[in-house]
Amino acid sequence: MSSYSPKGPSHPNHPQKSSRGIPIWGWLLICLFGLVTLVCGGGLVGLVIVGVNSPETQIYLGHEVPKSYLDVAKEIGGLENGEKVKFFYSDGIMGIEEGFYYVSDRKVVTYNDDGRVTPLIEMPFGDITDIYLERDESFLIDSEITIELKDGTWVSFPVSSEHDRDEKFADEIRKRIGGN
Repeated sequence: MSSYSPKGPSHPNHPQKSSRGIPIWGWLLICLFGLVTLVCGGGLVGLVIVGVNSPETQIYLGHEVPKSYLDVAKEIGGLENGEKVKFFYSDGIMGIEEGFYYVSDRKVVTYNDDGRVTPLIEMPFGDITDIYLERDESFLIDSEITIELKDGTWVSFPVSSEHDRDEKFADEIRKRIGGN
């Protein structure tokens, strides 16, 4: 007499099943899919947050600068009462607090919170002897302005070349220091 015995979980040719009838590899695929969805979805949400909070990639003209950016410039001690910003640029990704640069009717200011001892540098026009613009017309790489000061120091900072505003930014400084 033979007895019938179906292959059970202990049989070597039978795949392991969970208590719900889905094989372990199925649960692993479900978990992997969930993880990929979470990471990709989270990445997309992160990109949206960065896009909403980050400054434009172009130089702002004075009348275009958001009030909140001017408030930050005042808070860190760069922008004085009555001072008029002519051009403003930020290379910050999460916000302008990471780095911004402007030329006003009184001076050129750089602020870069990258661990420097002095993140804020103010350069009144009377202290500037020369200015150089190294243009980069690509969308991905900023142009660079280098300012030479009377005390022999040099200060460099990035500016966007979009709409040729890097040239306008530099020209505004040249005009204010006597056209050098």
